[in-house]
Amino acid sequence: GLYTLVRSDSGLGSEISFTDYSGKASAVSGKRFNSMVRASESLKTPLYIIRTVSEKLNLSFTATEQAAYYYRKAHEMKLVMGRKQKEMAVACVYMSCRLQNMPVTLKEISAASGTDIALIRKYYRLLMSALDVRAPIPDPIQHVSKITAKLGLPEVVARVATNIIKAKTKKTVGHSPVAVAVYIAQKRLGYEVNQFDISEVAGITDVSLRKNTSALLK
Repeated sequence: GLYTLVRSDSGLGSEISFTDYSGKASAVSGKRFNSMVRASESLKTPLYIIRTVSEKLNLSFTATEQAAYYYRKAHEMKLVMGRKQKEMAVACVYMSCRLQNMPVTLKEISAASGTDIALIRKYYRLLMSALDVRAPIPDPIQHVSKITAKLGLPEVVARVATNIIKAKTKKTVGHSPVAVAVYIAQKRLGYEVNQFDISEVAGITDVSLRKNTSALLK
């Protein structure tokens, strides 16, 4: 079968087998085989969670495989012990998205998986530190079209918002450059989407949007 990290048996299924002709060697191989089966069983649920969440978010095969790889590494390093398995699996999905600079927010991953944002963030930081991985700085421009599309705004709003981000990068503060740029762009073009709706789609508070809009316009 197709080799894949997101299946607990790596997609090999019944292809895992061993053949021995001496009783002693067979006993050793049997222990190793049983160990492999136990490891496969312990990975089944978290890898299923990774597949399910990835499908809900329409993630690529590469992103899903990378999430599975990091969960396997976490399992191997015993980072999962004493922690919630589901949240750790979801944190690996978020980690994969961040490493590939994909415009997926913690709020979206939390909603798709039914898990707690604070715990996903905590496990994500643990994973990044333990596995010694560095995520690229997020590119806010990648999120612009995604937010305007969710708000039902035309592409011209996305273009104007992108230009605002490029021109005002040094002034943009906080974690909401995209929401601020979209809000200003749609207002300039005569649209009337309110701050609450934009902040809801962007995954921030409307208070944060108001504060950062004021800072950007100074």
